[in-house]
Amino acid sequence: MGIYDSSGLGIKLPSKGVLYLIIAILAIMLLWYVLNSAINFFKPQALQFKLSQAELQASGEDTSTLTVILANVSGETKKNVNIEISASIPGTVLINSKNTLYETVNPIAKQESRQIEYLLRANPASNMLPGNYNLTIKVKMDKEEYTKEFSVKVVK
Repeated sequence: MGIYDSSGLGIKLPSKGVLYLIIAILAIMLLWYVLNSAINFFKPQALQFKLSQAELQASGEDTSTLTVILANVSGETKKNVNIEISASIPGTVLINSKNTLYETVNPIAKQESRQIEYLLRANPASNMLPGNYNLTIKVKMDKEEYTKEFSVKVVK
């Protein structure tokens, strides 16, 4: 009996019971993925933001309010909370805090949050061209770091 004497490919299809088991495992994996995604979607995030308007005049005549929302999602009070907001091209967008002169936030107890507001304005001295300008929010809570990026559109 040689290698080439057998008929067909020699592949046996699994029985119906094995197929049902494979389908059940795939269904459980899909259900786990959907539930995990839903939990992560509704879980509080440490750093969120809201922008009152995404367009700024290049002349610097108007402002937009950026609200940064910091939440302590850990089980302990965060004592050293620092915020840094910067434009990818320094000097193009002026960023001024409405709440404080400092970048340090008061301690945030567990499961509490803080809102800090900033005014964004295009810097007319920078001779900005119309287009999208990227900004970054960096927050450090004790040893944990969070980053969000967003863009504002500058129009003439």
